[in-house]
Amino acid sequence: MSLFVDSLKILFLHIKPYELDYTWTVGPRQLHHSVLWYVTAGQFALHVQDARHVGRAGRIYLLPPRSAIRCHAITERVSLVSVNFDANITFLGGRVWSEALHLPVELDGECPQIASVLQEMLRTAGQPSAAQTLLLQAGLQKLVALLLNRHIRSMPSGAVPVMDARVEKVIEYLSCRPDRFPKMAELCEWAEVSESHLRKLFIRFTGMPPLHFFHHMKTEQAKEMLVRTDARISDIAYRLGFADPNYFSRLFKNKTGFTPQQYRQKYGIWMDG
Repeated sequence: MSLFVDSLKILFLHIKPYELDYTWTVGPRQLHHSVLWYVTAGQFALHVQDARHVGRAGRIYLLPPRSAIRCHAITERVSLVSVNFDANITFLGGRVWSEALHLPVELDGECPQIASVLQEMLRTAGQPSAAQTLLLQAGLQKLVALLLNRHIRSMPSGAVPVMDARVEKVIEYLSCRPDRFPKMAELCEWAEVSESHLRKLFIRFTGMPPLHFFHHMKTEQAKEMLVRTDARISDIAYRLGFADPNYFSRLFKNKTGFTPQQYRQKYGIWMDG
């Protein structure tokens, strides 16, 4: 799971508090972005896809992108803070990020830190400044990090994963062996499935076939090494299992639009020389 968290990209869109009365209804509606509702008062009926929830104070509701929702007030008054944002895990294609991280729709919001972050974000949103967007982005990242940490700690050790266990097994195998460039036969043996079945599983759960996923994953690992270390490009290629640094450079440029050296110059550490 740490690999998924490290590759999570988040973009803040907007935040707004709502004071709603008993006539409040939404939907049916399909969401285009991720939406987080932090409920501070009242109750409401919420349907996300086919699952029903009762929204209530002290709870957080994480509504995934592309999900169909509908809801209506149960009490005379409903108060909530709504945060809209985009999020994705870079190498999972069209896979919904919250599903990949096993985040449920309903989460415990009884945490002073979470309330404090949201209040600070609301204050920032109401006080235009040159750095407003950066501050809101930082607030959103802290908010999601707090939710992830709390949820991961609360997960039972035998929690059933949302992603197919065989796909997770292969991804974990790859992430723990960055210097390897295993062949499909080796991955299939590790996952105990045929090559055709493993291909179907990867397309279903990551949005891309195994080889494309593998290359995408190597690219993300290379980005981190380029930004965080001063290792030579050829050494990074060898550490990632590439026998030919030129092939590594061509693959990296094909995936990112930059050569490894260009990427390092644009995003890497520059204070050391």
